[in-house]
Amino acid sequence: MSEIVYGNKYDKDLDTAEIAKRVRMDIKAAIASGDLPKGLKASVRMDRFAGGSSIDIRVTQVPQGFTLANPERIQWDLEHPYASSTKVLPLYTAEAMALLLKLKALLDAYNYDGSDIMTDYFNVRFYGDVRFDHDLAQADRDRLAATLNTATENGWA
Repeated sequence: MSEIVYGNKYDKDLDTAEIAKRVRMDIKAAIASGDLPKGLKASVRMDRFAGGSSIDIRVTQVPQGFTLANPERIQWDLEHPYASSTKVLPLYTAEAMALLLKLKALLDAYNYDGSDIMTDYFNVRFYGDVRFDHDLAQADRDRLAATLNTATENGWA
């Protein structure tokens, strides 16, 4: 059995709905303090199901000028449209990954984890996921791809 790691705001008496509410407040506080960028909007949703519950955070808006997609990855994808991605390049910029990690830390503060993936044993207060909204990420990728295509066509790249 694995050692259980508790988040710094873990409280066994909190319901998942109350935790989701507190995570929303923590996100607003982090934006107000400057720990998260102004203009950020995120959806915090909880779900209950047989065997547990989950809290998922979806980033639905980022500040103007905030780039999600990694330009190097987009360029490689444009140059190799039919190749399987054997060249491992991150999907997101370092700034975008740092944002996801900050949001994950806010969520993990209320959780505990005693899982052992080697034995396929999962023991958490709730499951959780943090990601960019698909439409937001796709729009950013499309914008960047159009810019890179224009630069290539005009000989700027």
